[in-house]
Amino acid sequence: MNKALEMAGNMFHYENPRCDCKVTTNYTDDGVEYHSLQLKTVEGSYRYAYAPIDGLVMIDSKTGAVIEKNKVIEDFLNMDLHKADKIKEYINTYGFIMALPKDGKYKMFNPVDLAQLMNRFKALVKLMAAMEEEHIDYDNILKLTAYLLFAKPRKILPSENEEGLCSCLHAFTRFWYNITTLPDLTENLVNSPSNDPYDDYYPIPDSFTKQEERLGMIDYHENAEDIDFYSAGSPLIFKAKITKLYRDAFEENMDMRARYVIDYFYHLIQIGINIEDVLEDGIFHMDTKLNSHKMFDDTFKSQLIFIAKNTVKEEFDFELYGIHPIYDIETMTPNWEIPNFFTALYFALFYTKPGYEIYRKCANPNCGRLFKVKTTNSRKQYHDISCQNAAAQMRHRKSKK
Repeated sequence: MNKALEMAGNMFHYENPRCDCKVTTNYTDDGVEYHSLQLKTVEGSYRYAYAPIDGLVMIDSKTGAVIEKNKVIEDFLNMDLHKADKIKEYINTYGFIMALPKDGKYKMFNPVDLAQLMNRFKALVKLMAAMEEEHIDYDNILKLTAYLLFAKPRKILPSENEEGLCSCLHAFTRFWYNITTLPDLTENLVNSPSNDPYDDYYPIPDSFTKQEERLGMIDYHENAEDIDFYSAGSPLIFKAKITKLYRDAFEENMDMRARYVIDYFYHLIQIGINIEDVLEDGIFHMDTKLNSHKMFDDTFKSQLIFIAKNTVKEEFDFELYGIHPIYDIETMTPNWEIPNFFTALYFALFYTKPGYEIYRKCANPNCGRLFKVKTTNSRKQYHDISCQNAAAQMRHRKSKK
């Protein structure tokens, strides 16, 4: 490591083994083309360091100087995860996201599985940036938060007997994907003194209203009963699942972050926000806009930000769990033991300072590249001068028309 980088306050350094990556093409019995990635560890490694302002940088192994042309996190964020060749290009430049066996044998990976895991990092970056923007887009924050909470947890293994990578299992996500195993809390029903079943209710300690709410027995059964929770495409399925969770998702020593999410979505539905079923990819669509909905008030806004921040915290807590401090007796300096490159990316993002730096999407509609902005007050909207000029030319042509 060069002295200049050390003096700048380097937070950690990391070496990622080099690997050879090949893309293979195959076809299904129906003639549909699909790709696989073949990877193996080769001799050598890539060196990285993290310093304030510059972020995660690649270091020249001979000189110790920063290789300015390599934008480690930016290139990761802007990788086209739908194309196996683009994933291969990144791996051949920076190394693989996790450790591979050093047996000289190729390991096969499905690029779709990798993309689903890697895309969570992108969503986290976008969510952190969205909360720091001057004008908050609550629809965007809801969709990014929901993506991290509702997407099915992913696990990537080099082989069955080797350690791999898995995505964060949020407190809420565990309930969502185990909804059919929840206890039936019908016994909590409170019978009305009037003996009118329409007045019977389930008492719910609601974290959103911060008081006990009454979920009517008839309302519950109309919304949550006779629904196949494994079905998809029904406009009623999301409402049914949330209503089921609202009544039954209670357990001893429960992580309240799960209840915050459940109660929030329940009340979103109650004010008329129509959400279709969220599939395993974590993407859902609403037919209403939060910002323009008259009942989406400051309480809903502040609670959404609170849930989004908790979601960010859970992601970091999970992804950084394997890191521990070490002391280098050769250099007499502190460092961190980092298990893999994917964790190093999260660790670099962990050091990003809210209110000072974010990743912003380039305003050129033909670009859209995510790039680092030093302050949230910065007016920089384009990642380079060529995009700024191109956007200006488009505006000029449009004004002439």
